[in-house]
Amino acid sequence: MDAPSVPTPLRRLRTAWSTATPLASGLGVVGTALSVGALGLAQAFEGIDVSDTGFHLTNQLLLATSDLPAASPQTWLTDMIGGSWLALAEDAGLRFARLGWVLLSILTALVAYFTARTWFSPVEACLLAVAAFLLARAYSTFIINYDTLPPLLLLIAAGRLLRIELATDPSRRDAALGGLFLGAAAASKLNLVLGLFLPLLGPAIHWIVNRQLDPARLRLALASLGSAAITIAAMLAGMELAGHLDE
Repeated sequence: MDAPSVPTPLRRLRTAWSTATPLASGLGVVGTALSVGALGLAQAFEGIDVSDTGFHLTNQLLLATSDLPAASPQTWLTDMIGGSWLALAEDAGLRFARLGWVLLSILTALVAYFTARTWFSPVEACLLAVAAFLLARAYSTFIINYDTLPPLLLLIAAGRLLRIELATDPSRRDAALGGLFLGAAAASKLNLVLGLFLPLLGPAIHWIVNRQLDPARLRLALASLGSAAITIAAMLAGMELAGHLDE
């Protein structure tokens, strides 16, 4: 009778990776961060679009370090965050700007990973997060701008709203945070104000399926919309106080 084979370190790692244990979850987080970080760094410093990149970086740095009116009010939050990152370095250049994009990409991928873990194993969630990054990278300008920051904000908002739909006792905190990040997404790219319809999807689907409204979830949806409205109002107040709305 053959003796049972002893699992190799690689096989033990594969078993841990594919199961929903704390070790597997930790490996999923590390794997997602390292994969996206390595892929981002591999391409972050290739080529440069002088016109668009130069415009965005100059506008961001001026916005974050002066009281000049915003050149693009519809992307104010994005430019403030991008400019604040650039202001961290005394002589911030293109490489420092693109390093900010790499860090932003890692953070976005991790949020995607934790959101996907609701339905998928750690390895599947990791692969989905990395695949999403590769797809987004194909259209990226490799800096913090209105194409790279809003996905992070929308993912966080969607994750909170999903928690409401999946929970037996939904939390008002999730509703408030979902609305907050939806409002922030709209402030980072104005046409994402359409995302304010997201909180209403859950009650609408419940009505379509059951032919009746769920009052509790409808109240939470309205709370999310209220939180989003307060966030947008706060952003507008911040723009005014900073002098970024002046003509």
